[in-house]
Amino acid sequence: MKCGAAETLLGQCGGEGMRRSSSPGPSVQAVPSDSPEDCLGSPSQVTPSNDEVVTSSGSLIRDVLWNLVGDGSPILAAVFAIPILIYSLGNDRFGVLTLSDTAV
Repeated sequence: MKCGAAETLLGQCGGEGMRRSSSPGPSVQAVPSDSPEDCLGSPSQVTPSNDEVVTSSGSLIRDVLWNLVGDGSPILAAVFAIPILIYSLGNDRFGVLTLSDTAV
């Protein structure tokens, strides 16, 4: 049985695990594991399968570019829309619109 930090913490692997006591309150007590020989000296190894691979460098760059487009398009629209709104509404009404938009 291979052990990681979670198994050790939960007491499923060598050493002492953590378990909540039956008394009310946030106390935690250590309990010995069933078989400490299983994990003593064995390093925790993580080998991702095809389902667990998060991203490659090409898709990471593509995703970053899409995020920049998604963040930049409202800013670009605001650069053109705000002067038109100020001109058509006036300073006072645009100020009320800005405050109400901030509150929402």
